Amino acid sequence: MIVSLYTEDPSLTKPFIKVSPRGKLTLGSNVTIECQSKENGLTFSLRKSGKEIASQKTEPHGNTAKFLLSVGRTEEDAGSYICQCQHRKNPFVWSEPSDPVELVVTVTSSTEIVVRLGAAGLVLLALGLIVAEAAYSWRKGEL
Repeated sequence: MIVSLYTEDPSLTKPFIKVSPRGKLTLGSNVTIECQSKENGLTFSLRKSGKEIASQKTEPHGNTAKFLLSVGRTEEDAGSYICQCQHRKNPFVWSEPSDPVELVVTVTSSTEIVVRLGAAGLVLLALGLIVAEAAYSWRKGEL
C-alpha cells in the first residue's frame, strides 16, 4: 500500500482557478483549466475528486499553469476540479486548495439526434412541396 503524505503551508498563496470556455460542455469539447498564484516558479497540481490528474511546473518567473483537457466520450470528465501549488524545493508541502470549479458535461443522446434530423427532414420536405405547388400554380396561370 502506498501512502501519500503532504502538508499544507498557509504561507503559500491559495491559487486561483478558472475554466474556459464556461458553461455546459458537450462531449468532444476542449476545455482549458488555468491555475494561477501570486508567487512565481511553482509547481501546480490539477486535482479531481482528490486525485491528481495533471501536474505542471511554471517557468522561474511564471505564475500560471494551463491544463488543456479534451472532454471524453462519457460524462466522467464532469465534476469538481481544484488546483494546488508547491515550491519546487519542498515537494511535500502544498498550498491550500483553490476554490473548486465544476465542469458540467452534457451528452446528446442518439435518440435526440435522430429526432432533430427527422424534424429537419420534414421541414425540408414541406419547403419542397411549397415550392413545387408554387411552380405548378405559376405554370397553370400562364396557359
